[in-house]
Amino acid sequence: MPELKAGLTGEVRTRVEGPLITDRGGGVRVLSTPSLVMLLEQAAQRAIAPCLTPEQISVGSRVEVQHLAATPAGHEVVARARLAQVDGRRLVFEVEADDPFEPIAAGMHERYVLDADRYRQRLAKKQLAEPSA
Repeated sequence: MPELKAGLTGEVRTRVEGPLITDRGGGVRVLSTPSLVMLLEQAAQRAIAPCLTPEQISVGSRVEVQHLAATPAGHEVVARARLAQVDGRRLVFEVEADDPFEPIAAGMHERYVLDADRYRQRLAKKQLAEPSA
C-alpha cells in the first residue's frame, strides 16, 4: 500500500450537466460553486484512496476556494488536487480546476484520516439521539 506523502495527486473530469448546474435566469446555466467544491473534494479523495486501508476513511474539514470564472453547461471541467502537507491524520491539499478556456478555481482543502468504525459508531449515536433545542 502506498504511503501518504506530499506530492500525491488526484483528478476528476466531468461535463457540466444535470445537478452540477445552477440556473442564473435568462438562460444562464453554469457550474455551481457547491458543485465545484464537490469536484475538488473528489479529486483530493482520489489522490489518497490507494493509501487508505479498508479500516480508514477521509473526511473534509475545511475548504478555501476562489471560484474564478464561470463554466457554461455542457463544457468539461477538470478538478485537480495535490497533497501538499501531511501532519499526522491531517492532510492539506492544493486544489485547482480548469475548463477548456481558463482556470476556474484555486485554493486549499483540508481532510482528516479517521478510523471508519469509530466514525460509523459516532454517526449511529447521533442518528438515535434527539436533537437538542
